[in-house]
Amino acid sequence: MDAAFKSTTLILSDGRSPTGLVREDGNTFVLIDGLGKENRFPKADVDKAVASNLSAMPANVDSTVSEADYYHLLAYLLQQRPK
Repeated sequence: MDAAFKSTTLILSDGRSPTGLVREDGNTFVLIDGLGKENRFPKADVDKAVASNLSAMPANVDSTVSEADYYHLLAYLLQQRPK
């Protein structure tokens, strides 16, 4: 699985542990949660970032969207490149 689609849990110094898709932006972790909301966490507030081996994509995505949409989704994902 491509690293861009692995979810990550951030262990924060205040005890919270949000999970989502994470990218780094300078001294900040940017986490996109399950609702698509972008959350920013200063790296100084993060004790640990734990990457999961599970995809953020639902396991049953192939049975929840139409066949045409499934192929459009795959085409889109295959075109993505790290920035």
